[in-house]
Amino acid sequence: MAQTFSSNVLANGILQFLTLALPILLLPFLAHVLSPEAFGAVNFFSFLVGNFSLFVQYGFEYSATRKLTRPNLTQSQRESLFNEVMSTKLVLAFLSVLIYLPILLWVPDIDRYWPVALATFAITFGFALNPMWYVLDVQEMPQVVWRHLIPKTVFIGLVFLVVGTDAQAYRYPALIALAIGTSSLATWHWIVTNHKLRLKWVGVKTVVQQIQKGFFVFGVSFLSVFYQTIGAILLGQMVDYASVGTYTLGWRIMNLFPALALIPILQALFPRIGEQIRSGKYSIPHLLNRTLSQLLAFLMVLLLIISPWVPGLLGHFFDPIYAEAFYIFLSFIPFILLNTWNQVIAHQLFLNLSKDRLVFIGYVGASVLACLLSMVFIPMWSWKGVLIGLYGAEVFMAIYNGYQALTKGYFRWIWSEWTPKAWLVPLGRIDHPPIDENPSLSLVIPTFLRPEVWPPLLQSIRGQTLLPNEIVVIDQNPDHNERQAFQSWLQSELPGVHWSFPQIERPNRCLAKQMGLLEASGPIKVVIDDDVVLHPEFIEYYRRHLQSSPWDLLTTQLLEPGVHPEPKSNVARYTWYGYFHLNHHSNRFAQN
Repeated sequence: MAQTFSSNVLANGILQFLTLALPILLLPFLAHVLSPEAFGAVNFFSFLVGNFSLFVQYGFEYSATRKLTRPNLTQSQRESLFNEVMSTKLVLAFLSVLIYLPILLWVPDIDRYWPVALATFAITFGFALNPMWYVLDVQEMPQVVWRHLIPKTVFIGLVFLVVGTDAQAYRYPALIALAIGTSSLATWHWIVTNHKLRLKWVGVKTVVQQIQKGFFVFGVSFLSVFYQTIGAILLGQMVDYASVGTYTLGWRIMNLFPALALIPILQALFPRIGEQIRSGKYSIPHLLNRTLSQLLAFLMVLLLIISPWVPGLLGHFFDPIYAEAFYIFLSFIPFILLNTWNQVIAHQLFLNLSKDRLVFIGYVGASVLACLLSMVFIPMWSWKGVLIGLYGAEVFMAIYNGYQALTKGYFRWIWSEWTPKAWLVPLGRIDHPPIDENPSLSLVIPTFLRPEVWPPLLQSIRGQTLLPNEIVVIDQNPDHNERQAFQSWLQSELPGVHWSFPQIERPNRCLAKQMGLLEASGPIKVVIDDDVVLHPEFIEYYRRHLQSSPWDLLTTQLLEPGVHPEPKSNVARYTWYGYFHLNHHSNRFAQN
């Protein structure tokens, strides 16, 4: 059962802390026992291999999420998707080896640091085995926290015991790789056991199809990090590893904010925002204003709390040679706010709307700009040149995303959503949607092996003052020929109405209603039984009332023949979701 949004955010925050923030806590120790050059080399290969880790994950945290959150997904479809994604990730991991090894020939001083290079690359296989994308999709993050907390704490803790000299620097990334790999296998075991998934290797053709279908989402996921890390890689190529160490120290301290706040919230928010957009209950401008205002307010408070402590922490735990890291950290504060804007618009909105190509084009432009600016300014100003490239790309993305959102009508400033009072209101407050002047109405009618009850219903539908736009019949008759004959007869009886006949796997009243509601195209969907007679104004009243009050629920009073209707102010209903009262109904339009 899916956990609450808040529990998923908390659990994801713990996992992100283990993945990003906990290794950052090792930096003072590493900076103390390693020389500035070795410390920079460790960080250089971490940035370089980080791109391969993104390559093997291939953006599945977005593309697979969209597939798993589709309604009415069967167990076999979920199982197939899991096997296809994990098989693709493993193939990409082995392909990464063929790409990574030749790249090392151009890395400075590789003859001295090849153990660090290979040990760091092992992290790629840990991420290839990691099925956290699935846990995020099913929103059961709290269930796997201990499976990550224990191995990561143990292996990362061993760093203090086995790393003490430059010659032992490779042990740090090796232990990180073991921590990620062990927790990934533990999570895999939990998924297979609790979700009853059968593991099997899929064919090469299926893997190729997965790669082709997910290319733009992969591009977005890869380039969104690539343009932020390419500067550090170029800094190591064009200057020296010591400069990389100072720059990445400021960068990693800045990463505390995404690790503690931004990433956990956005990852848990992605499937939720997608569900809210698809439901149509909330306008997109409302969702964007609410999300942006609350995230930016939270980040500002976090920055004000943590930033004053950074100089003291750097001075106490790090050698004075790393003093410039504080100024690098300060330089990243506006970047965090800009990046939040881009993450919400590009990832939460456009990717949920499947506008993968649009986002991909933006990140291609940002990556090219970051590379060009970095190559020009790094030789002149060292790490300051990296910042110029980074900010140039981030500003470009902010303008690009803002322009796309504005011109497509997805964003408009709603000042009332940005007030402190509004921030206290839970995200997802219901908007009053625009009124459709001519909404279509769909009748949803489940039926099972009783065509003899239909003639009175069809006659009452023909006698309506307003015909429905669509009739969705979920005919659960297992005999194909009888079902075809029955459906042809229905269409001949009411030729002026659009008919739809979705199928379900097995006869089930609840599943039939669910399938009918999903299949119905009209914004107004009315479920009725197959053995009722409708009042002549039934359709007209439903459409008129729900047109003016789209968030109301209507129910009718079922009457047996010869029973006189009694006025009621409330109608009590027992449903699959529990017991509730509906205030809006009309006895005049009762079903008989």
